[in-house]
Amino acid sequence: MDKLMNDSHLILVVGATGKQGGAVARHLLNNGFRVKALTRNAKSPAAKRLVERGAEVVVGNLDDQESLKEVVMGVTGVFSMQNYWEKGVGYKGEIRQGKNLADIAKALGVQHFVQSTMADGCTFPHQLEHFKSKAEVEKYIKAIQLPYTFLGTVTFMDNIIDSAFGGEWTFPFISGIMKPDIPYQMLAVDDMGGIAAAVFANPAKYIGQKINMASDCPTVPEMKQLYKEVSGGSAKWFTLPTWLCQLMNREFVEQLKWQSAGNWVFRTDEARDIYPNLTSFEEFLRIHQVKNL
Repeated sequence: MDKLMNDSHLILVVGATGKQGGAVARHLLNNGFRVKALTRNAKSPAAKRLVERGAEVVVGNLDDQESLKEVVMGVTGVFSMQNYWEKGVGYKGEIRQGKNLADIAKALGVQHFVQSTMADGCTFPHQLEHFKSKAEVEKYIKAIQLPYTFLGTVTFMDNIIDSAFGGEWTFPFISGIMKPDIPYQMLAVDDMGGIAAAVFANPAKYIGQKINMASDCPTVPEMKQLYKEVSGGSAKWFTLPTWLCQLMNREFVEQLKWQSAGNWVFRTDEARDIYPNLTSFEEFLRIHQVKNL
């Protein structure tokens, strides 16, 4: 990427103190972009680290269009994401927040709107709210004719080391529901940041496209073997009863059932063409020094 050219672009990154937005902000800064980092707490350690790296940290709320006007003013690009899983957001909140930001970006002439969404599948999972809400946001962005790129995500590798998203308990969900011969699409959050930076660096190529992103696609038996080799032991691969999984996270269980039917069939080629340094599942385990659980 041409860092001198990128310096002329100011990108607003939503969720910049979180995992997705944080990865995008890091890669943008590493590639010479100027970053305006949106957060609700400018005094958090993550926000302070962004300031140290040269980002401008701003406070705003996706449910408050007035605050968004000031935040979006002057930026050339926006990385947009909404957190369905956050308390008080859910299906309606994700749609509302996505539309709020899209409306302001359209009104203020944003040149490139990059939206985090779900990867496409063979069949649309009508029972999954967090798929439907993202599809509604996509449809709205197209309808108001924003110059968009959609980044289609799958399950994040990082969930297995993040207790807020299940941590080690991700394994009983996966191994109990996924068929052993079905590839399990996974995306390293850091890879998403690299892909987003590459997309912002070449808007002429990527505007109007949806990019389905996967870093690696191991089967459950392959994941078990890799985990054993890296950690020196075994993860919690026992199977939880489906009814218990549904009590813990019904939405994720339904997603796994849908995945196990082979509905995410794309490989890693599309993402690798954009960002060659994709992280394999084995590399991810080694990078994070995963121990025997």
